[in-house]
Amino acid sequence: MFLKMVKNDFVRQKIVTISVFVFIAMAVLLGASAINNIANLIQSMSDLQERAVPADITQMHSGEFDQAEIDKFTEEQRENIAMQETMVLLTLDGSNIHFGNN
Repeated sequence: MFLKMVKNDFVRQKIVTISVFVFIAMAVLLGASAINNIANLIQSMSDLQERAVPADITQMHSGEFDQAEIDKFTEEQRENIAMQETMVLLTLDGSNIHFGNN
């Protein structure tokens, strides 16, 4: 019964039926492309996480620090600390940053 209705509709209005079919096919293709893009984005984020090896914990400090004391603490806590890295941060006053003519 349903196929008979579709066949009769196609015979009567070929252009409209073909147009609807083309738009539905394009919508399905667009949806499949969107799902593929999301899957690729999730996979690339996982790959970046593995390659970048981001820190689990970050401690930020301003002012003076004793690197020898940090190294001593790291050695004492070696079973709890897999890797330690100390980086010097630049202190910049925001009023000295300019974009264009501002």
